Amino acid sequence: MKLFTEIYNCYFQIVDEICKTAQAAPITQKEMISLAARFGFKESAFLIVPRMINNWNLLEKVPEGYLSKIDNLEVLPLTILQKRWLKSILMDKRIGLFLDTSQLKILHTYLDKTEPLFEPDDFYEYDRFSDGDDFSCPQYISHFRTLLKAIHQRQYVQIHFYSHKDRPISIVCLPCRLEYSAKNDKFRLLAISKKSSGLRQVETINLSRIHRLTLIEQYCEKKISLEDALKNTYYKEPVRLLITTSRNTLERTMLHFANYEKQTKKLDDHHYECLIYYNRMVETELLIEILSFGPTVQVLGPESFLAKIKERIQKQLQLIAQNET
Repeated sequence: MKLFTEIYNCYFQIVDEICKTAQAAPITQKEMISLAARFGFKESAFLIVPRMINNWNLLEKVPEGYLSKIDNLEVLPLTILQKRWLKSILMDKRIGLFLDTSQLKILHTYLDKTEPLFEPDDFYEYDRFSDGDDFSCPQYISHFRTLLKAIHQRQYVQIHFYSHKDRPISIVCLPCRLEYSAKNDKFRLLAISKKSSGLRQVETINLSRIHRLTLIEQYCEKKISLEDALKNTYYKEPVRLLITTSRNTLERTMLHFANYEKQTKKLDDHHYECLIYYNRMVETELLIEILSFGPTVQVLGPESFLAKIKERIQKQLQLIAQNET
């Protein structure tokens, strides 16, 4: 199957970007060269820019540079592969969080006769909790979109939610990030609130526990670094892993742990050491993720994390023994 046609290659993208830029205001030859290097290769400018100026009749010379002669640039049509991928994404149970009913109706009509590239049933999710969020709940969708808006606008919110012990809590905070946990099948909010001492504190709230959410007419003018605030919550000693290169483990772990702050160094041709920085919030999830790699990933420390690894393995062995009897 042919994935892409000629109109989607990088050379077309370069010409398209130059024409769009030159449509709004005159563009210089230097700017054209810069765009060519950005959207193509270093040598692309030597092939494309002279032809755009002298041969292709796409630009008009003006005192300030060049203007595009094309004033009706159209959006490129989707390829069959892109349509099939989009049809598959529309089948995801979380799509309603990002698109409203009218948008979904338009897309479903447009892709009515398109076969999906894959379906949700094609994937088997293992080692996942069974009490995932109800992504179709109208209140859940409303809270998700309100928080997404607050993140983009750096706007404070007041959140009323229940703790893990079902204790009602109300806080005023600045939403910073929405994260999806594949293990828990849940979305959680990372937000920053202030203690009475003035120190910033990272709050982690499962969206399903929020029962009331209100936007406040207060905005954060200065961008606050969530990463810096998270670093203050890390344990002093990171998890130390010994990763082997067998079974493509190195590539799989780097992809799997991409959302963690980590440091990796090569020990020899077959072994790497990886330090993963974590806090109490993600400790259990990190533990489960590490165990999923089996004997190709060895935990070297710290002792407190090793103890929890051993405890979990003992529980699994007990469950296996009970099922066999």
